[in-house]
Amino acid sequence: MSPPLLSLRGLSVDFVTRTGTARVLDDVSFDIGAGEIVGITGESGSGKSVAAYSIMGILDRAARLRSG
Repeated sequence: MSPPLLSLRGLSVDFVTRTGTARVLDDVSFDIGAGEIVGITGESGSGKSVAAYSIMGILDRAARLRSG
């Protein structure tokens, strides 16, 4: 088996707000292999975009990467 093209391990992200810290992602992990098609689903505000922005390195200034 070949190694994954993308491997995400233990991604945890917080957002600093005026009222405190909001934990947005907590310990997200997955692998995507060559030739795989992946869909991420969830409710509005569940962290799909934050996970994608984290992978691309374009998180908002208010975001704090705790791990991953």
